[in-house]
Amino acid sequence: MAQANDDPVFAAIDEHKRLRSFAYDSFGEHDEGPEYEAACAEEESALQALSRLKPITVGGARALLKYMAKVEGCFVRNTGSPLLKTVLTVANALKAFERRQL
Repeated sequence: MAQANDDPVFAAIDEHKRLRSFAYDSFGEHDEGPEYEAACAEEESALQALSRLKPITVGGARALLKYMAKVEGCFVRNTGSPLLKTVLTVANALKAFERRQL
């Protein structure tokens, strides 16, 4: 059985965090210009790749759900959509499941 640390989700999350930090910390959230646009495009590409990644462990699945809720949650939080609550509920259920499996 694969260990959570073996799940490629964790490396992909770390890579997205690095790219997001570079884009927003280096340029500012409302900057303009080709370098900023390129950094944002790279960050968005990493986020899209992360959204297509299939976790291989329960821990990876939980981490992916929680991270995507954190990163993308601002887009659904104020819409009344139950999506964010559902994602977080499933992530918490996976955590409980994972504990029972240990």
